[in-house]
Amino acid sequence: MMRLAFFLSVVIAALVLLLQPRLDRKPLTNSAGYLAAHGVKENHVNKISINSRKLKFPADIVPIPHTSGQIQFGKADSVDINIKLDRCPLVKSYSFSAPEHSVKITVRKNGPIDDASDRSRLAKKWSSTKDLPLLGLRVHSADQKHLGWGYRVYTPINVLITTPGGGPLIYFCKGKQNGEPSECQLNYKHPAGIYVEYSIEGRSLASWREIHSCVQNLVNSFLIS
Repeated sequence: MMRLAFFLSVVIAALVLLLQPRLDRKPLTNSAGYLAAHGVKENHVNKISINSRKLKFPADIVPIPHTSGQIQFGKADSVDINIKLDRCPLVKSYSFSAPEHSVKITVRKNGPIDDASDRSRLAKKWSSTKDLPLLGLRVHSADQKHLGWGYRVYTPINVLITTPGGGPLIYFCKGKQNGEPSECQLNYKHPAGIYVEYSIEGRSLASWREIHSCVQNLVNSFLIS
């Protein structure tokens, strides 16, 4: 009788565990619960640690955290933020109300090699290479039938303009049907040990110097020393 009672208690306990809501269940990505689990609140100053480096975001910038494994409060593998170009005062004026006139910045704990020896991303056979003196950029073009990421790559003509690690500044772009770039991305390793990637509209390449400087200054301002 005692064995039967023990068996029944084990079965009931197992059923309770199976049927009750999982407290450790991961909320849906980008949901309110997902942000809250990371400690992110809208209209509040938020602090997130990436690779043991803490970043502090002002109340008008909501960081969108991403974590591949178990969520830890105040920590993330990466964060995304969207910045209107009117935060970059030296950028040539566009209609800043348009949503595409912004910079998407991602700060993450891992990224590609970024140092003076890394030229592999440019070491391929391009269909053409051309200098654009007015932009201060050199454009490397692949087969025009290919409009995906890397169909065009832009780098500064001045090779002395590099990432903080001494690597080349490289804008990887994808194209529109008319052949012009629709969106471009650049990434670099920050001296603090985090990786920064930002995306801009293709026509914003006209202000690449000012935007790059703006992104660097913003990321530096987020870091808590």
